[in-house]
Amino acid sequence: MNLLEIRNEIDTLDRQLAGLFARRMELAALVAEEKFKSGQAIENLERENEVLKNVVQEAEAGLEPYIKGLYRAIFILSKAFQAGIINPSDDLRDKLHRALDQGDFFALDQLLKDNKY
Repeated sequence: MNLLEIRNEIDTLDRQLAGLFARRMELAALVAEEKFKSGQAIENLERENEVLKNVVQEAEAGLEPYIKGLYRAIFILSKAFQAGIINPSDDLRDKLHRALDQGDFFALDQLLKDNKY
């Protein structure tokens, strides 16, 4: 496989990942609504650890830390998305979007903690 063919395959995978991520976020929205109705917090470390355990078991050797990093990022994005659904205040949403636009996951995570998400 040459470089162009490899990149074309990566592009195909990226489109699939984007679709899967969009579906995951749709489900995260439903989770947020259920959590809001039942008074549960957005953050659920037990569930996050369960998901990490499951996905790491499926990872190829050597990829485990990268899979963990990917899913930790997904968890932060999901919590930010859910926070925007539960508390759609313009101020919080703008701050979350600014952190997302800058790719600042530390700031995003800190915003969630500061706002008790």
